[in-house]
Amino acid sequence: MDKSESVRALAEETLADIELSRLPVEQLVFKAARLARLADHQELMVWLAGEMHGYADNDVGEKYMTLTGRWTDKAERKGY
Repeated sequence: MDKSESVRALAEETLADIELSRLPVEQLVFKAARLARLADHQELMVWLAGEMHGYADNDVGEKYMTLTGRWTDKAERKGY
């Protein structure tokens, strides 16, 4: 199986896991991180690392903190 086939198979499996509620959210995040690494999608790897370990204070971290509504006080750069 070549890389693109592996990416597709893992993406389909992950989507089925989400749609059928087969895995808890934490395991889905780890699986999605593996998929992002396999697909070499840098921004998604950074976003998912933020979801797993906390967001870094950088442009990508700020983008996804905003998109996911994680700010508790954006002016003070505090969130969850």
